[in-house]
Amino acid sequence: MSAGYASRLSAYPNKGVVGLPESYDTSRQLILKLDKLASLVKNSQSLVVLTGAGISTASGIPDFRGPRGIWTLEEASKTQKRNKKSKTKTTSVTATPTSMEFAKAPPTLTHRAITKLATSGKLQYCVTQNVDGL
Repeated sequence: MSAGYASRLSAYPNKGVVGLPESYDTSRQLILKLDKLASLVKNSQSLVVLTGAGISTASGIPDFRGPRGIWTLEEASKTQKRNKKSKTKTTSVTATPTSMEFAKAPPTLTHRAITKLATSGKLQYCVTQNVDGL
């Protein structure tokens, strides 16, 4: 992770629920949602896009609360340490998130679509909490 970014967030006390499973749409649901989104974009005068950590996971940058998220794996590591101290057996979880330097991460199709919206003049604002620069 770039410049120890994840480790600087470890002290954050209110991380919410971590480790929830991913959910996926069926092909049919996805097509219906994409058709609706395309129609909304086409018929809009301007757009606002709000993004979070999930937009960059396809680039190899981990999110925070997902199944392999930074805070999920951090919590798993803490649980393992507590269990070792109490000698409770648990299943092993690798507590090292996949890490990629931000500068080496390629933009995803979603990043490129947002860029296209911006260059077309449709995108009024792009609000993000990401710091990866993508």
